[in-house]
Amino acid sequence: MSTPLIGEVAAVQPAPESFVINNGRYFTGTQREYFPEVKHPAALPSSSLLAWALEQQGASPEHARLLLALQRYTGVNCSCWGFKNLGSHFAFELYMVIYPPLHRHMLGRDAAERRLSEHETNLNFFLGFEQAYFGQPSWGVDPSRFGLGEPLLLLSFDLDERIFEQRRIDQYTMAIRSTERPMPERPAEWDVYAWNKGEEKPIAEQHGCYFEPDRHREAMMTFIDDCCRLRGWPGESRPDAREFLVPWLFEHTRSEFHLLGLARKELHQKGGLGVYYRLRYPALVRFAEEYGYPMPFVRQLVDHRELLEHLVFDVALGYRIYDGSTAPWRAAIYGTV
Repeated sequence: MSTPLIGEVAAVQPAPESFVINNGRYFTGTQREYFPEVKHPAALPSSSLLAWALEQQGASPEHARLLLALQRYTGVNCSCWGFKNLGSHFAFELYMVIYPPLHRHMLGRDAAERRLSEHETNLNFFLGFEQAYFGQPSWGVDPSRFGLGEPLLLLSFDLDERIFEQRRIDQYTMAIRSTERPMPERPAEWDVYAWNKGEEKPIAEQHGCYFEPDRHREAMMTFIDDCCRLRGWPGESRPDAREFLVPWLFEHTRSEFHLLGLARKELHQKGGLGVYYRLRYPALVRFAEEYGYPMPFVRQLVDHRELLEHLVFDVALGYRIYDGSTAPWRAAIYGTV
């Protein structure tokens, strides 16, 4: 399958098959930009983890071509991926992120790596990429009819063989990040909606916050308790909110990064609580080992310690709190493309 070049990319020479590109610039889930201290001359970006995981799962070369096109469209390290252990199987999710317009909106400046910075932060930015990549007819939507008053942070979709067979993305999940309550003064909030690209409005899927645990501990505990209450647990039988925080993960994230992410799923089949941690390299290896990631993938992490230990990593644990359990049922590792 050939991959159409997109917009300004038309003049660029064909790129190698590998999408692992390191420009030394990274973003974290709180929209913060960081430049890691690199000590090894062959240091790797976090996209290496995605390459190893896709290879281990037997993905086709079309995944690499899609990711290369996405990098050309959004800029390297401005889009993200998730590698999820769902218990019965492993899955990938791709997040098409538009950080640079958010930086322009919030900080008054652009990101240098931006490829198509004239695009606004709305659904048509993402639809344009999909239409160009899969050779679809051009069409767009009026974002105002969705009530998208806040800047759109990203759209995500499953990165699987089906999208290459059908040449379409049936459903997007969109995240909108508030600019009225930024860190560190108050918790940073976000809202997420599922959109099937039909005429109906998006369906609320989840909302969440990043907390500074030491400053917002009461609000953090209340958020977790509200998740349980809204899923039907009466007060006398609800667990202590602290049961949802894995002690070593929580303490590492709190002490190293002074934040914790919490999200409440709205959809019934996904109803529950998500806890998002930020880890240094040794803690990431422990996370991958303890939460059942494929051993070939874990060995890649272990074997490349010197090339990866400059990075920080976002991970998550998901809880099906409507079934009365405080044991995580899914795990996720995130990185930038």
